[in-house]
Amino acid sequence: MPSRLELLQKGFVRSVFGEADRELIASVQGGGKLSAADAVDVYRGGYPARMTEALGETFEACWRILGDHNLSDYGRSFSDFLLKRFKNCAPFIGDLGNLEWSFKEIFHAAPHAGLTANNLSVAVKENSILIFGSAVQVLSFKHSPHGLWMRDCADDSPLSR
Repeated sequence: MPSRLELLQKGFVRSVFGEADRELIASVQGGGKLSAADAVDVYRGGYPARMTEALGETFEACWRILGDHNLSDYGRSFSDFLLKRFKNCAPFIGDLGNLEWSFKEIFHAAPHAGLTANNLSVAVKENSILIFGSAVQVLSFKHSPHGLWMRDCADDSPLSR
């Protein structure tokens, strides 16, 4: 038997993604001039906005090119979505999205110890194997998104399509 908290949590999720859950509304209080149903509706409208903001922080250049209304598919496959949706008008957009996702992953990767050039030259032997840490990625693109990404990092004015 699910706990009362679990039932409320499931009701909240249903209310954010679908129809407002009656049991959830009955168990919350509105605030100020908001009824309980209005308070739940705040989350229904706010969730897509928060997800768009979260994607926008990772995919800044893509966000400026495509706008808020196109950041509706959340997650790792967003770059694939961009490429499929905009391949005719912006064929580079999937590569740009992959670059931005990779940057986010590298930025949040655990730091690892490195070697200076001098220490590396001393440490390397004939049969040495170079192993990269989690903050290193080798990327391959059909297009060259780096210049556009660097331009966006330096100047956050809107990019037109």
